[in-house]
Amino acid sequence: MNSTDSVPLAQSRTTRSADGRASADVKPNKAENDNDSTAEQESRSNLVGIVINAFDSPFYGRVAEYASNYLMKHGCNAIVQSRSRTKISEMQAWLSLDVCDCDGFLIHPGTLTNNELLQLLERFPTSILINRYLPPYEKQCVYLDNFYGGYLAANFLLGLGHTRIAMVTGPKPYFGVQERTAGFENALAGNQPSLGVSLVIEGDFTIGSGAAALQEIVESSKRVTAVFFHNDDMALGALTQCKAMGINVPGDISIIGYDDEQLCRHTTPQLTSIRQPLQQVGETAAQLMLQMLNDDQLSDNDKPQKIEYKPELVERDSVKQLNSVRYSTLLTKREIECLEWIAIGKTTADVSTLLEIAESTITFHLRNAIEKLDSKNRSHAVNIALKKGVITGNYEEHFGDDATHER
Repeated sequence: MNSTDSVPLAQSRTTRSADGRASADVKPNKAENDNDSTAEQESRSNLVGIVINAFDSPFYGRVAEYASNYLMKHGCNAIVQSRSRTKISEMQAWLSLDVCDCDGFLIHPGTLTNNELLQLLERFPTSILINRYLPPYEKQCVYLDNFYGGYLAANFLLGLGHTRIAMVTGPKPYFGVQERTAGFENALAGNQPSLGVSLVIEGDFTIGSGAAALQEIVESSKRVTAVFFHNDDMALGALTQCKAMGINVPGDISIIGYDDEQLCRHTTPQLTSIRQPLQQVGETAAQLMLQMLNDDQLSDNDKPQKIEYKPELVERDSVKQLNSVRYSTLLTKREIECLEWIAIGKTTADVSTLLEIAESTITFHLRNAIEKLDSKNRSHAVNIALKKGVITGNYEEHFGDDATHER
């Protein structure tokens, strides 16, 4: 392990005497007590420790809720701890729950390497890993196929004609983020070897980082038609930022999220997202824990070698179809407005003042129009739009009463 992130494994834990008082003692080896299962059950605390990333996260919070509810229905209580996004905090959370005399642990590891997890599982064998696959502990893993989720998102966008796509990831040290990224990039490369992600921005799974990423995408030189966000919170932040900047979703840019939070059904437009079976994941993890605690050992033939859940795509209204459309329908109303003003000699600053939206937003619309018209620059785009009859070169004639309103 990296010396800066290394945490020595504690050699003691809290145990309870007959009168209920806590004392420090060497952690017992459960294998040594196999000959006295009754005494072992009587010494249990009936507590299961759960470590998640953040209490306020719809993803982590829901998994913990489903797991703890299942445990409570079967006579166990749960202690849930939220950790920060570092290796040292993950280890400290695991160790601190052990001091609480927990019988077992449900862990959602984020940044710990496989070797670090192997070391911890050797020390704490009564543990279940959530959203991570780790041989030779595959029977103690409840795995979400994040690679497939990223692959689904990319294939969906490609199928609708998007080839210039940005991706906003979560923190890159997270294994789930790495897998979603790999799946997304694999789908793009499989569709067309020369095709790749136009722009990759690292976020932190928060609404604010999604808004900031959208702003960066708009102000970049990349001509992006769609953005894949690694969670719904960042996508929701992007939707808010688009509204503030006068950018229409999906008319000007398409957005797809991940997790399928309940809010996805109540945004404008409703958010397309990748859904994960969180209830199944949480309850399955709790069920495996109870089997371990009750020594309900299944035979190798009965026990699944790999417990894996695959996500599914939920299509709503935030992604636009680009293929098989005419120029006049391919360009949005705002893009046509910007071209009309440029056609009569207005600058970006002029158009920004006339339409009362930011210059960066005007530049964004013009870049999209240039790309959609397969043109080299603004002047070329204007010439093509005039020849195709998309614009008239006369703003008042094209928009009539709306022109006065826009100004």
